[in-house]
Amino acid sequence: MATIYREIEIDCSLDKAWDQLRDFGNAARLFAGVLADCQEASGERTVTFNNGYVVQE
Repeated sequence: MATIYREIEIDCSLDKAWDQLRDFGNAARLFAGVLADCQEASGERTVTFNNGYVVQE
């Protein structure tokens, strides 16, 4: 299994950051530039990276 680590500094409060990160289906918007799409179905998330690679979480 692959693991990707990417560190990004953002200027916002911790409460706002965690509220956004808790939104399971919101990954594509949060990680724009890395993810092209994010779909949620039956508690699983399918993410599509900008390079076309698709991963089910």
